[in-house]
Amino acid sequence: MTKPVDVLGPIFLNWIAQLDRKLRFLDRRDSARMLFCTRAGKRIHDHLLAYAGEDPAYDTALFGISRIGAVKAGLGYLSNFDGSFAVARESFADAPLGDVCAAFLKNFAQPHDPRLHALQALRGPFRGDNFRVLLAANDDASRWLRDYFEKSHDALGAQLRAELGEHRQLVLVDTGWKASIQRALQATYPDLRFAGVYFGVMDSQPMETRHSVVFDALSYQPGRPETCLAVHRHLIESLYEPLAPSVEEIAGGPCAEVAARQMAAVTGEDPSRGDATDALFLEILDYTRAHRGDPLDVILERGHAAMAELERIILFPQAADVPLYQGKPRSSDFGRDGFVPVIRGPEEGDTPEERISRALWQPGQIAVEYPPAAARAAQERLARPGDGSSYFTAYTGQGGGIAPREEFAFEGSVAIVTRTKDRPVLFERAMRSVAAQTWRNFHWVIVNDGGSRESVEEIIDRAPIDRRRITLVSNDASVGMEAASNLGVRAVDTEFVVIHDDDDSWDPRFLERCVGFLESAPAQSAGFQGVLTRAWRVSEEIRDGRVTEHGRSPFNPWVNDVTLFQMAIGNFFAPISFVYRRSMFDAIGGYSEKLPVLGDWRFNIEFLARANIGFIDEYLSYYHHRDTGAAAEAVYQNSVIGGRSVHAEYFPVVVNDLIREDRLPAGVAAVLGQAHLARIMEHRFNMVDTRLGEMDARLAQLPVPQSQAEEEQAEPLGVLLQGDRDHVVRSLLGALRGDLPEERRAVIEPLIGRLHELDDPRIREEIVRSASFAIPSPADFDHIAYLRKRTDIWATAFNGFEDLRPYHHYLIHGITDGEPRPAA
Repeated sequence: MTKPVDVLGPIFLNWIAQLDRKLRFLDRRDSARMLFCTRAGKRIHDHLLAYAGEDPAYDTALFGISRIGAVKAGLGYLSNFDGSFAVARESFADAPLGDVCAAFLKNFAQPHDPRLHALQALRGPFRGDNFRVLLAANDDASRWLRDYFEKSHDALGAQLRAELGEHRQLVLVDTGWKASIQRALQATYPDLRFAGVYFGVMDSQPMETRHSVVFDALSYQPGRPETCLAVHRHLIESLYEPLAPSVEEIAGGPCAEVAARQMAAVTGEDPSRGDATDALFLEILDYTRAHRGDPLDVILERGHAAMAELERIILFPQAADVPLYQGKPRSSDFGRDGFVPVIRGPEEGDTPEERISRALWQPGQIAVEYPPAAARAAQERLARPGDGSSYFTAYTGQGGGIAPREEFAFEGSVAIVTRTKDRPVLFERAMRSVAAQTWRNFHWVIVNDGGSRESVEEIIDRAPIDRRRITLVSNDASVGMEAASNLGVRAVDTEFVVIHDDDDSWDPRFLERCVGFLESAPAQSAGFQGVLTRAWRVSEEIRDGRVTEHGRSPFNPWVNDVTLFQMAIGNFFAPISFVYRRSMFDAIGGYSEKLPVLGDWRFNIEFLARANIGFIDEYLSYYHHRDTGAAAEAVYQNSVIGGRSVHAEYFPVVVNDLIREDRLPAGVAAVLGQAHLARIMEHRFNMVDTRLGEMDARLAQLPVPQSQAEEEQAEPLGVLLQGDRDHVVRSLLGALRGDLPEERRAVIEPLIGRLHELDDPRIREEIVRSASFAIPSPADFDHIAYLRKRTDIWATAFNGFEDLRPYHHYLIHGITDGEPRPAA
């Protein structure tokens, strides 16, 4: 039998050689301090020195950090509450709040401290709202916990700034897999710059400064042997895990002595050849030293050859392989003691299926549960997309295992076609929009229609997108919008298509929601071959090479469905909001290339003549308009802004051509004729509506009789006053125009379309609670007077804790209770 070091030695040598190259590159590009995140970072650092020598070409240091340490810092001053809570939630799940507090304070609290007992008595669920209120309360136990987190925040910040020194960025080095620590630290200390280099990445959320060396995949992908480690990533963690505790506390923090002991235990650990896993790690170090001088191409070739053998061992192990490759039991994290076994024993599950579902290495568990022939059949079922993981996880109701679909499968694939020409500012934003999608099975086709190829390639090079997912079609001369669309769609073979113009953008969930809709059984039975989402209309301009946003409003909010008759009247949605099946593109023959504009309108009419379009009642797309400033007349124009006269000129051309089109059902011509009458009526209605608006404006300028003015100044009870309504609307719209963190912008944006419902107490409460951070108290609201009357809120979150104020209580409860509005 091949010894494990003969398989893993070349793989680990290739990883460490590529790591050395990546760190050299990052340091040359922008002076960096390399922080090896202990625990695993200690052995990775030892391995790197075995390859690069004791004096590598960049600054390195061991950095005592863990996920729980990063979370504690993020909770200090609530500087990254949402991100820290999300990371903690992954480990604590539905544990009682008191147990979570005890885990955080494990190294700090004395067992008999009454404050600890008070916190441990909290048996409510560990939820974000519960935890926020706890951290905002003013009792002894809450202040004690809050002080612990704040001191942890300050200590870690001081440590990071000391590590940075004269360098420009901090590069974290670890095994992987989601870069939770990097994400948490960047959100907690936004004034510092972080990057990360990892053995592997298993995460659907893109990060521009996160670099994987060996693989980047959520699950095993046939044809990519290196992704087999997604099935048994614990093998990597185990080899790099020192015989020492996790560094849960922060140097210089409230548990400085504990932190020093934990760090000393890690740095002083001595792998023993008496332990099978440690002996294998030492053999890998010996292999690295023996082959460190080999040419990089030889190291790469040997590593790839060994990876093919490891793929077989991880996916289809025999019983004899299991003890050699299972590794050490996994240490519990987040302040908890104990270990999680890689392979489960008979006492850890009543049936083989239950043990397999809970195993860290499922194919290995299968090998020890069944005879060889049955084991091989079960392993093949597990490795086959769409079957295996659901078969075994069904026994426990847990997720995990191998993804049900191959990464580059045709099913669920989306062609994203972006047409661009010399608009790098907007194209850069489009790149970020595509990169942020949670649905990763896409092919991004960029059609550079006669513009600078170099500027397009520069942005592509910066894109945090797998290069296999990007296709560049570059035209020496412009062929026009519709021909460019056809080139893009035909460049790849996918199940779905969407046109993402270079000036528009998406919510990260856009593709996920649209593909999910189209793949659902109800949508398919209803004949939906395409789907539309709601869109925001974004008013903006290009100023000094930057996009300046002026406001957002719902785009055509009256749309609730998609009918052929309404489409015949005029196009009422933008391409950015519309995903459809590629088979419909083929049936129609693509976009009409003889049309300089309105090609998408004609395409939509032909589409609806053949099939239905579904509707998702969510604002998931952004239709951007440069409708103010000088850029509205320059290269950054929208076709709907800059080409209004051209649209009017070609409108009858499209209508007449469709009426003559013998490929379409005869009823389409009748619908177009009726639509013409509807347009005439709509035009007349708009004229009358404009005149009525002018009359209202003139009436508003007339003096108001004194009695009526006094009536308007009265403050009715139980009714939201116009002044407060205007204050809430202005506050939220103003916040969106400002420099908001993305997570807070994501909270406010869905609320804008509901501001017209502020008179509804339930909706008003939802809006105010969700966005209280963006609704300051108006100057004419007397907080003190309100508190004197409402003593019931003195010890609640509305008394100035976090983002809630007495004014918010008035909006949510006071108005409904008939409380008079106290004026300052």
